[in-house]
Formats: sequence, C-alpha cells, structure tokens
Amino acid sequence: MTAALTALDAQIRQAVLADSFTEVPPLIDRYAAELERYLREQPLSQNELTDLMRSAHGLFEWAGIMVRVARNEMAAGLANSQRLGGYRAPIPEAQRLQARA
Repeated sequence: MTAALTALDAQIRQAVLADSFTEVPPLIDRYAAELERYLREQPLSQNELTDLMRSAHGLFEWAGIMVRVARNEMAAGLANSQRLGGYRAPIPEAQRLQARA
C-alpha cells in the first residue's frame, strides 16, 4: 500500500473514532481516487492486488460497523433522555380538536 493510502486510512479511522462523521465521506472519496490512481499506474501481482483489495474492504467494513455502533448509541441515548425527561411527542392539532369535541 502506498504512503498516501496508508495516511488516508489513518485519517478515516481517526475521523470515525472522533465521531467526526462529516469528515469521513470526503476522506473516503480521496481514498477511492488514490486507490484507483495507484491501480492504474502500478502493475500488481495477483497477491498484491488481493492484499490491496482486502485492506480497502477491511477499512470500509470497519468504518461502516463503527458508524452503525455510534448511531445505535446515539439513538439509545436519545431514547433514554426522552424517557427520563417525560418527553411525549406533541399531539397534532386535528387530534386535539377531535378530543375536545
């Protein structure tokens, strides 16, 4: 793997771990562009190509899992806050008018 791919891999992992999810898509785009450039410019053996693809797949799989875990944790935290705060969704106006009638 090139130094640029290694650096982008580290940046993507750092952004995901820091919950900086808005930074991740542009980094992934840069990673994909660098990977495509490298594949076009370098003659790779089958083993090298397999290792490179395995590494890229592992990065994307890891990032997806981490984002799903973070999303689930945030949703659980919100649900818990709503439960503790006695939050109830507002009743739509039409239902309020029906209840008064």
